[in-house]
Amino acid sequence: MDIVKYLKPKYVLMENVVDILKLDHGSLGRYALSRLVHMNYQARLGMVAAGCYGLPQFRLRVFLWGAHPSEVLPQFPLPTHDVIVSYWPPTEFERNTVAYDEGQPRELEKAIILQDAISDLPAVSNHETCEEIPYTNPPETEFQRYIRSTKYGNSATP
Repeated sequence: MDIVKYLKPKYVLMENVVDILKLDHGSLGRYALSRLVHMNYQARLGMVAAGCYGLPQFRLRVFLWGAHPSEVLPQFPLPTHDVIVSYWPPTEFERNTVAYDEGQPRELEKAIILQDAISDLPAVSNHETCEEIPYTNPPETEFQRYIRSTKYGNSATP
C-alpha cells in the first residue's frame, strides 16, 4: 500500500490465496480495502474460482481492484465455465464471490477437470533421463487441443 501511495497508479490489482481472508477474521482484506479508500481510490474485493474460467482446478483466489477516482473501476469478469466446488470462502466474505445473480441467465461451458488436461501425457518412469518426452497419443479433449495449439508455439498434433 505504501508503493501505491508513492506511485499513485491509475489502477491497482492484487491477488492472493483466499486463506488471507481467514487470518484474523479478514483483517488483512479489510485493511487493504480501507487503505485504498483512504487514498481516494475506488476499491473492489472479489473471490474467484480458477475453474470458473476454464482451468482444470478449483483454486479459489481473492482479487483486490483499485482505480484512481478519474478512472472507471473494472467489474470482475463473470464465470465462463461450470466448476466442481471443492471448498468455500470464509462466510464474512461470501458476498464477495464473483458469480451470477440468482435467476440471471447464463451459458456456462462444462467444467474442465484434471483428466481433461493430462490424460494425453506419456507415461514417465521413476528413473526417467529424458528432459522432454514427446506425445505418443493425439489430444483427447478440446482443452488438450487448445494447449497443444500453435498459438503457444507447439504443434497441434503429436
